Amino acid sequence: MKTTTVHMVAEVRAKPERAEEVAELFKTFADHIRRQPGCDKVEVFQLSDEPDRFFAFLSFADEQSFVSHLDDRWRQCVVQGAGGLLAERPRRHVMERLT
Repeated sequence: MKTTTVHMVAEVRAKPERAEEVAELFKTFADHIRRQPGCDKVEVFQLSDEPDRFFAFLSFADEQSFVSHLDDRWRQCVVQGAGGLLAERPRRHVMERLT
């Protein structure tokens, strides 16, 4: 049975010398996302053995909430502004729960 909940993983690789800044940015960004209508969950992780790599796991109640998140002006400004901190372009994966 297909659910309407939208799950997403974002993967970010910071420039090694900018990892601490990216960690703080991710924390602030997560707090903002948690306040968005329809956001069910936000978890942010930094890899222990690769501290320049970060992952954010997000869940939204429905497609509309997810699209609103993507269209959020604050999110767009943060993503654009983070460009100088990152080693590569962020990756985003939308997933469907199987179990």
